[in-house]
Amino acid sequence: MSIVALYAALLGLILFFLIISVIRLRLRHRVSLGDAGNAQLQTAIRAHGNFTEIVPFVLVLMVVLAQLQASIYLLHTIGTLLVVGRCIHAYSLLTQKLTLRPVGMGLGTFTPLLLGVAGCLYYTF
Repeated sequence: MSIVALYAALLGLILFFLIISVIRLRLRHRVSLGDAGNAQLQTAIRAHGNFTEIVPFVLVLMVVLAQLQASIYLLHTIGTLLVVGRCIHAYSLLTQKLTLRPVGMGLGTFTPLLLGVAGCLYYTF
């Protein structure tokens, strides 16, 4: 379980950064609710939202895999891909370098999610 805790902590730091990004833009543009049509704020809100839509479920899969005594290599692979991929994804959105977004989605969304699902099915049977 300490492996999952490591990645949960790292992902928590990324989430903190995303929250701060939204708050800073809200303060700068004096928007307390919604996005007021500000494209930069919309992007920051979606970067935060996308993170919170994906990461918790993958962490749940990692907890289940740890309970099933899955390989530590599998857990580290999922965790590393999730952290690196989510960093790339957030960076691509917040800096508008959208050519990196598919890399972030592949590394930080699809691959860890599918590895977690496949691992749970494998270790269940």
